[in-house]
Amino acid sequence: MTESAYLIATLSTRGEGIARAGGKVTFIPFTLPGETWSADLIESKKNYGRALPRKMISPANPPAGRVEPRCPYFGSCGGCHLQHIPYTDQLRWKRHWLEETFRRVAHLEVQSADIEPSPTWEYRNKITLRVTKMGTETVLGYHRIYQPNRIIPITDCPIAHPLIRKWIPLVTDALNRTPLEIISPSPASPQGSRVVMQVRESSLTLSVWDVQLLPHAQEQLAEAWLAPPSPIDGVILRNFTGGAPRIWARSGKTTRVNDFATETFLQVNDTVREKLYAHILELPYRRRGSVLDGYCGVGLLTRRLAERFEKTVGVELNGEAVWMARKQVEQGGLSGRTQIQAGSLEAFLSKCRDSFDVWILNPPRAGLSSKVRSALNRRRPPECAIVSCHPAALARDVKALVDAGYTIERVQPFDMFPHTHHLETVIFLRRKWDP
Repeated sequence: MTESAYLIATLSTRGEGIARAGGKVTFIPFTLPGETWSADLIESKKNYGRALPRKMISPANPPAGRVEPRCPYFGSCGGCHLQHIPYTDQLRWKRHWLEETFRRVAHLEVQSADIEPSPTWEYRNKITLRVTKMGTETVLGYHRIYQPNRIIPITDCPIAHPLIRKWIPLVTDALNRTPLEIISPSPASPQGSRVVMQVRESSLTLSVWDVQLLPHAQEQLAEAWLAPPSPIDGVILRNFTGGAPRIWARSGKTTRVNDFATETFLQVNDTVREKLYAHILELPYRRRGSVLDGYCGVGLLTRRLAERFEKTVGVELNGEAVWMARKQVEQGGLSGRTQIQAGSLEAFLSKCRDSFDVWILNPPRAGLSSKVRSALNRRRPPECAIVSCHPAALARDVKALVDAGYTIERVQPFDMFPHTHHLETVIFLRRKWDP
């Protein structure tokens, strides 16, 4: 590694400091404009490089507003990017990055509304921690910044729900008292051994992936985690060989994997999710006859849309989520006017000939597939709302719709992920020629 001095000019859309020298850009995380840092170059390409900061040589003049990070792992952990920036400044930067991304990717000038803020700490209802060995000790941790094959062990995570924070060391302790074999990432198990911790309605579920345990050790681990006064409702052991998951539940609870559904998509920030759903429900739709809810997940939004529209169809690929969504519809007494279709949105659109007044699409991070974009342009629903956590993918998708004759009516970002560069955005579009 080569150590050099770098003057930070601005921040990238990933929250990295940008330094320019010799016609080349170097990205340095955890820095601020105006600061000068010594940093170790860890990656060098033809037009850019990446470096890890070592020591601040001089602060910004005037001061850039740096604050002391709350998390002791910040600066090594790759999860958070912005804890050194005051929260109001984080929101300002994120709005700037969103508008800049639309200019760069889509050549569109968009006027974003102010970002809906979030509680800044203890907001995540779900985290995934890698399980690995350091010497003889089993540890849980996150990937290191810029080093996805290296793990930084943790015992706390200040952005996680209080129940998760409390139980990280207890989960680690139980794993250390259990004979087990850890699986390294491989084609058969791309992520390797890991623990997913998720809070729903004040109860905690643990889903353990690709940790090899003998049957008696499985029982021992589940009993340790479920013993009163534990808040854990369920323990799921998922084997990398593809066998059926083993499930343990607190006494009186059902033991179907669908009841826990830890592998279904659900926004990790309960407070902001409610703001986002309320925004979608209150958009100024001209017609409320029928709505297509693409990538509907566990059906929380689908159920609420069904209370506002005459006909609602949700489409979801994940089997556990489909089960949960149908349960939502049934519990709401909405089965007569709501359908949950299992399968990909592409397959549904290729077969369904129904027209919808409104399309609401919440695709994966990669955005809409070319087939879905083509179907949108071909079917031309009067109104469409797209939800995205990836501004560049969103800009690409919106550009295709604008070129097909849609206008952008509203751009509303939501800070689903404080202290990271990520941003959730809802864009509402209307067909130009719709009366």
